[in-house]
Amino acid sequence: MKNAFLLIVSLWFGISAIANEVQGKIEKYPIVMDIQQVDWVTGDIQARYRYANKESYLLLEGNLMQDVIWMEESYKGKVTGHFYIELKNDTLKGKWISGEKWFDVELYPGKKAIKQLKKKQLIDYQKEVSKGVSGGYADETFFINDMWFRDDNPQLEVGFNGGALVLEQIHADSLKFWVNTISGPTYHIAYASGIAHINADGLYECLIDTYENDTCMVYIETRDRAAHVWAKGNFICGFGARAYLDHVFTKISDRYVYKEEEISIDMMKEQE
Repeated sequence: MKNAFLLIVSLWFGISAIANEVQGKIEKYPIVMDIQQVDWVTGDIQARYRYANKESYLLLEGNLMQDVIWMEESYKGKVTGHFYIELKNDTLKGKWISGEKWFDVELYPGKKAIKQLKKKQLIDYQKEVSKGVSGGYADETFFINDMWFRDDNPQLEVGFNGGALVLEQIHADSLKFWVNTISGPTYHIAYASGIAHINADGLYECLIDTYENDTCMVYIETRDRAAHVWAKGNFICGFGARAYLDHVFTKISDRYVYKEEEISIDMMKEQE
C-alpha cells in the first residue's frame, strides 16, 4: 500500500509539473520554458528556458502587454537574444531574434501557465473609479510591429495603438476635453482639445477649425465609465497622415486636473 501511495503521489506531481510547463520549439529545436513570475500591475515577467537536450537554463526578463510578450534572453550575464511572441488560441507564436539571425517560435503553455500570463487591464482599473464623467480615460492595443522586418535585417518591436483622454464636466451641458491618440504601425498622432457642448442629438460636439469647405468637428458620447470620441475632417483637424480619432476610451482615473505635458496612460494608472 505504501508503495502504491508513493506511486500515486509521484504521478500526481508529474502531471502537475507537465500542466504548468511551457513546451514548444524555436525553429526545429524543442525547448522547455518555466514562467517564474508575472507582476499583476506592471506585467514584468521573469522566466527561464532550456533546450530539451540540455540542462543549463537561459534567463528571460521582459514584459507582458495584453497578449503580447517581449523578453530579453541572457546567459551568464550576456544578452543572447530577444523573444517577440503573442498568445492566440492558447498558443504562443512569434520570433526569436539575435542580431541578424532569427527563428520562428511556437510554444504550448499549460492551463497553469496561461493563468500566470495575466496582468491588470483597463477594465480592472475601470471597476475602481466613480461613475462621474470627469476623469482620465485610456484606450490601448498592443501588437508585434513587423513593418520593418526583413529576412536579412530582422527588426521587430511591440507596437501600440490608442491614447489618452481627459474629461472635465464644466456644466451639465458642457465638457472640457483633451485627447491624444497614436495610430500604428507608423505612429502618426491625432490631437484635439477644447470645450464641447451638447447638441440636439444628445452628443457633445466641439468645432475645432474650419478652412474653405472643410470643417473639423469632434464628438463625444459619454457612457457608463467610458467615452466614445470621434472626429470628422481629419485633414483640417491637423492629424498625422495615417492618424485618426475614433476610439472608445475606458475611464481609469477620477483625476482630471493634469499638466498637459505629463498626461499619459501610465501616469493615470499610477494615480489610482
